[in-house]
Amino acid sequence: MAESASRDLREVDTQEILSAYGKGDRDFRNIRVVSQSLEGCNLQNADFSGSQFQNVNFQGANLNGVKFRGTNLEDINF
Repeated sequence: MAESASRDLREVDTQEILSAYGKGDRDFRNIRVVSQSLEGCNLQNADFSGSQFQNVNFQGANLNGVKFRGTNLEDINF
């Protein structure tokens, strides 16, 4: 089940997330982020529900109000 679910996720990188966030987008549901760094980034009120994060660095990031409902977090650095 997890394999088929991960195939339905759109893979994005740090630049894509930050660019969309900078334009006012807070809806990042059902994405896949692998081996990226979001260190020190402002992600306040972003919605990452249903997403998958693997080997991602969030150290020092502003995660106030962020939604991780149903999100798979593996090898994460907060």
